[in-house]
Amino acid sequence: MHRLHSSLIFLLCCLVSIGYAQVQPTDQQINVWVKTMSVKKDPYDTRLAAITSEISSTDSSTWCQTIDRINKGVQKANIRAQIRSKILWNGMKPRGMKCPNDPSLIDNFRDALQAAYEIEDEMLQYTIHLSLGQIYNGMSQYGLAVMHFQMYFDILRRNNRADFFLPSGAFYDMSFSLYHTHDYAGCIRTGLNAMSALPKAQFMPDNTLNPYQQMQQWNTIGLAYHKIHLPDSAFLAFDNAEKMANKIGGPFWIGIIRGNKVMCITISVDMILHTSYCSMIMIIASLHVSTIMRPIRCNGSHVSICAKDVQKKLYKNCIQHVSI
Repeated sequence: MHRLHSSLIFLLCCLVSIGYAQVQPTDQQINVWVKTMSVKKDPYDTRLAAITSEISSTDSSTWCQTIDRINKGVQKANIRAQIRSKILWNGMKPRGMKCPNDPSLIDNFRDALQAAYEIEDEMLQYTIHLSLGQIYNGMSQYGLAVMHFQMYFDILRRNNRADFFLPSGAFYDMSFSLYHTHDYAGCIRTGLNAMSALPKAQFMPDNTLNPYQQMQQWNTIGLAYHKIHLPDSAFLAFDNAEKMANKIGGPFWIGIIRGNKVMCITISVDMILHTSYCSMIMIIASLHVSTIMRPIRCNGSHVSICAKDVQKKLYKNCIQHVSI
């Protein structure tokens, strides 16, 4: 009975080993991936994304070996394949891949970026600048993040827009970095662009932010308006942020955003006491209007018209009259 039990365990182990061997990519598959990575152009990085997805569908214990085999294969291919192998490696890291002697994400992308500049491939540079901008943003190195985001958009301006995928997240992350480098006007402009809400935008994103990102973006825009002393515009942005917070059911953020709105009203009341009644009029109007597209002006003639609109309960008209 003991021998039978041992034999069954041995057989089971063999079957498991065979099962794991079957999920290993074949040499033919590795060669196909290397060839795919060697192409001159990969619009929207769709082919590289497909390879990343295919590798991710295999057993995670084989990922490091797979990447190592690809790295050896691209050494016999062209420089574009070598650059994409570095991008592929970085793309697998967020999925949980941990390999011995891993280079840092920054060093890996820097090497890839230098190689992309050497062959003057702006499509590859575009992909890498966005990734580096997002990495530096996450590391709170906002100056470096902004530099890479600016170079990213410079490439877009020099080329055919249709050839490049532009995620809303690029605007979203850049807006956050601009806020922390004290470029508040740039933060507002880029943030509105992230939500396709910027009038006469040079570029429109190819996708949309998720509700949580929209809440965060409106809140950041509100904070930026507050920094440049436009409490009425800030209040409206915070109001939009609160609506998104209510939508996703975030009590923590609802409390934070409501506190920001109170801050705006306090500042507006101070302006009423020391300057004019513009802020008072705008507070009344903003309580009835949920969108904000541009800053507010407070000169006499426009405020006078706005005040009459408020008396008639034409709140949107009031906002339009004082919008820049």
